[in-house]
Amino acid sequence: MESSVAEKIYFDYAAPQPIIDYHSHLSPHILARNQPFENMTELWLQDDHYKWRAMRAFGVEELFITGEVDPREKFRKWAEVVPYTIRSPLFHWTHMELKNPFGIKELLNPYTADRIYNQTLEQLQSDDFKPRKILQNFNVEMQGTTDDPIDSLMDHQQLRQEESGIKVLPSFRPDQVFNINQGDGYRNYIQQLEQVSYTKISNFESLIAALKKRIDYFHLAGCVSSDHSFPSMPVPHFTIEETDQIFQQVMNGDDSQAEKVHTSFTFYVLTELCKLYYDKGWVQQFHLGALRDGNINKAKIAGSNQGYDSIGDYAQATQLSFFSKPHGRRGTIS
Repeated sequence: MESSVAEKIYFDYAAPQPIIDYHSHLSPHILARNQPFENMTELWLQDDHYKWRAMRAFGVEELFITGEVDPREKFRKWAEVVPYTIRSPLFHWTHMELKNPFGIKELLNPYTADRIYNQTLEQLQSDDFKPRKILQNFNVEMQGTTDDPIDSLMDHQQLRQEESGIKVLPSFRPDQVFNINQGDGYRNYIQQLEQVSYTKISNFESLIAALKKRIDYFHLAGCVSSDHSFPSMPVPHFTIEETDQIFQQVMNGDDSQAEKVHTSFTFYVLTELCKLYYDKGWVQQFHLGALRDGNINKAKIAGSNQGYDSIGDYAQATQLSFFSKPHGRRGTIS
């Protein structure tokens, strides 16, 4: 922003526009409950994998990241890391959020940590800093959340009934549906999907039927978008018939061929889902290139999605182009 024209475009036209956010990991339960955050650690560090990753890279002990220690001590540890995140979005996000809405213009570091913690501690108890009010402060018109097909969406229903002033809509995120290679954990998930869809799932066709019911349910709840995360777009190596046969074996407890058919299974399920999304007029979002749970040992201890992700160096354009082409369900790609 070096010219007067750029400044005019931003300040006069771009900046006043409302935020319409199709993708976030903001908990709808936090918004439905609308209770004040107890402190900055709860607001900033409780579920922020980006900050967790930076703290681990800096050598902060896990105890001060996800462990049971005093919230102020966790905040102090984050304050030690912040100066070293300069030129990273984390540095800018931190100070933008201190400035708005808290009005704090000094930099966060070990010397200012306690003073900033104390000031925000007091501010967070006021009605102006309740979760919904914070979103309104940023001129959020629509806030999308990330929701599993088995979610009840009760919090979304509450928010709609209360007319909270912010449109909070679910986004359909069926990541677990594709995990055919995860044994009993996968079968347990499918059982939950059966329960909420009132559909017995025994083969590929019944799986899609169950998912269609959940898509219909999400649509009635105001959903307008789907959301997917893959290392790269899936490409099939088996026919739909072969894939269906192995899926049935998995459902019967035989995981011997689940790994080799994982990509094909993902391709065929995703293809059918995208047809359903198109019929609903939904936005289709694809987050490509994430290498999940890169630290295998830590993932075994802490569980999946605990901030041990990185960027994968995958070819995207070719496979994304392949997926966008029409394919017969019975075709074979080798």
